Amino acid sequence: MIAFVNTEVPQATSLVAHMQKLVNETSGLKGLVVFVAGPEAKPAISELAAKEKITIPMVFLPRGKEDPALARYKINPEAKTTVLVTKRKRVLSNFVNVGPDQLPQVSAEAKKMTAAAG
Repeated sequence: MIAFVNTEVPQATSLVAHMQKLVNETSGLKGLVVFVAGPEAKPAISELAAKEKITIPMVFLPRGKEDPALARYKINPEAKTTVLVTKRKRVLSNFVNVGPDQLPQVSAEAKKMTAAAG
């Protein structure tokens, strides 16, 4: 599961914490959070990791919205958040502008994917 976040780091706290909890509870599920912001986000990412006890990898795109990774993953650079549920480099589910009301659906898709893998 990969989340691309195009907001200030503190605004992503609930999504990141939810992903961490989901990874902790779901055998075989891995998570990654990619902040679209450039290197200037690094201190805020470190602070979020420490404050919320986040152990899933959190990274930033070195070139921000201009980074080629967004095009490679077909991510809309204007979307606030994009969550991809993936398996073997294939996207199974794609959620855009994820809010608290969509987190149960993201969880269900991630759990369905890991159950099918087992």
